[in-house]
Amino acid sequence: MKLPGMHAVVTGASRGIGEAVTRELIARGCRVTMVARTVTALDTIAAETGAAAVPMDLASGGGMDTAIAGIETQHGPIDILINNAALGDVAPFLELPVDASRRHINANLIAPMEMTRQVLPGMVERRRGTIVNVCSLAGEIATRNAAPYATSKAGLSMFTSYLHRELRKSPVTPLLLLLGEVDTAILEQVRADPVMSIVAKRVGKLRALTPQQVATKLADAIEKDKRILVLPPAARPILGVRHVPSRLMDLAMIGVR
Repeated sequence: MKLPGMHAVVTGASRGIGEAVTRELIARGCRVTMVARTVTALDTIAAETGAAAVPMDLASGGGMDTAIAGIETQHGPIDILINNAALGDVAPFLELPVDASRRHINANLIAPMEMTRQVLPGMVERRRGTIVNVCSLAGEIATRNAAPYATSKAGLSMFTSYLHRELRKSPVTPLLLLLGEVDTAILEQVRADPVMSIVAKRVGKLRALTPQQVATKLADAIEKDKRILVLPPAARPILGVRHVPSRLMDLAMIGVR
């Protein structure tokens, strides 16, 4: 996909990866609509970049039913949807707030699925579009003290694999972005947790990426119509080993590659 002139929607755009992606896409000629719950940060970035700002709390589900229609009415058809917003509480499961699971599933899984459902018909009709789902190695490997986050990210990864199958003859490209450590607020929580910090040290041997590094690689991947992007690249064997049995089973049972 050629990026100049394309309209991208980026969720979780008020900081970290979302902010970096917003700035990178604008630098490459895209129009960007930012979605996030932090109004002040959104307004600041919008003033600096010219992006449009749509305040929305995806964890609560408020406004989801008409989210895409509202954005397209105000800012035009959407060519790129980047489902980046995420919650990432780190604590033993029984010590989490009573609503933690619901909020994580809403923000990290239901919101991306619902926004995808709403944006797909227009993309298919216009015969162009890219849907990026930002996933995590935490969703591929069972760790401790990250149950809602890891479970929701695993679900999002599976949903993206489903889109790969259903849209394989479509002009719309689903892109799975699978991330290891990135210098964001979620990584700070991980490193502060006594259990998860041990995992972080092991994974950290791959070196944490900056949000800007992720944004640059992601924009390149969108331009090249890639379907899977693993960052850092050294983490690719983890994804390969994790999914080989699934791919073999799919081929054996349903004949789908």
